[in-house]
Amino acid sequence: MAKIQMKNAIAELDGDEMTRVLWQVIKDQLILPYVDLKTEYFDLGLKSRDDSDDKIMDDFIRNSKKMKQEIELLKSKYDSGKPYPGKMILS
Repeated sequence: MAKIQMKNAIAELDGDEMTRVLWQVIKDQLILPYVDLKTEYFDLGLKSRDDSDDKIMDDFIRNSKKMKQEIELLKSKYDSGKPYPGKMILS
C-alpha cells in the first residue's frame, strides 16, 4: 500500500520526558507506516528552551505563522510568565 503524501509540512513539537517518548511511539507505529510525514521539528523541552533563552519558542511561533497552522498551547507559559490563551490561531 502506498503511503499518503503530504503537500505541506506541519510543526512537530517535542516536550519533556513521557511526552517525548509517547509521541515517538505514536509516530513510529501509527503514522509513519501510512503517511509520508513532512515536518519542521521544534524541541520545546525545558533544557532546549533554557539553552536557547526561549529563542526556540520564538522560532516555533514564527515558523508556525509561516506554515499557517492552528496551534493549541494549553496552560503554557512563555518568557515573562504570561500564560498563552488555551487556543491561538496564527495567520
